[in-house]
Amino acid sequence: MSYAHPIWLEGRRKYWTRPDGYRFFKPGSPEAKMPGWLDPWMTRVRAKEAAEDAARARAAAEQEEFERELLQLRWEVKKLKLEHELWLLEQKYSPNQPRVPAGSREGGQWTSGGGRGSDSSLEQGSPLATARDQASRSDLPQLQAIANDPIIRSRIDEAWTASSPNSTRPQEHGFWISRNEATGEVFTRPFGSPGFGDSIRPGPTPDDAIAFFHTHPNRPDTGYEAGPSVADGLLAARRDVPSLIQSHNGMYYFGPPLRPVKLR
Repeated sequence: MSYAHPIWLEGRRKYWTRPDGYRFFKPGSPEAKMPGWLDPWMTRVRAKEAAEDAARARAAAEQEEFERELLQLRWEVKKLKLEHELWLLEQKYSPNQPRVPAGSREGGQWTSGGGRGSDSSLEQGSPLATARDQASRSDLPQLQAIANDPIIRSRIDEAWTASSPNSTRPQEHGFWISRNEATGEVFTRPFGSPGFGDSIRPGPTPDDAIAFFHTHPNRPDTGYEAGPSVADGLLAARRDVPSLIQSHNGMYYFGPPLRPVKLR
């Protein structure tokens, strides 16, 4: 029998042994152990897979935390809505709230603290009452005259009624006030979009607009502003026309000065 050097035999054994031969040995035997080295390409693949697994786990944890916070936020919103509805119910059915005196068409119905006080300014034939806290301005008489013009007045009455000022779900209404430069007569143009519970979008300003009007039907005792808000003032300044607001406190006039009449 010929002699074979051990180094040569080891080399031939490695040559004829499969790299994954450990998979074919009996589990638990020394030969079934994975070799102590890995191909560099496989190392990169497994490192990438480990990073992707970690990223998926991190994203799942973040999503779970987000859903938990969203659920908590929804619960808080529902709680606030419930508290607000309970508060409205208490305001609506407060035993201390005055009623309209008996004998009138609306006798016995709930009313505001001043009966029909501020709303009485909208009775047909009576001039529109100016709010007590109205800021002084040089063109106030002219704006009051425009508000009490029969055509404008009828549109103000319609807008105020449509706003449902004495309901639990009021909605702002408004329109542009335009003037015919040839005759000096004033008329109205509708806004570009309808109003919402506490806001309104006038849309583009007509070329002949000299002012715009909208209602504030939400009561001040519910946390709303009776007079012009900051957004109202900014809108009037951007459109460069004065604005009129009808609220439970009366009529407010604000914004830039009224443009003088230029008859042709």
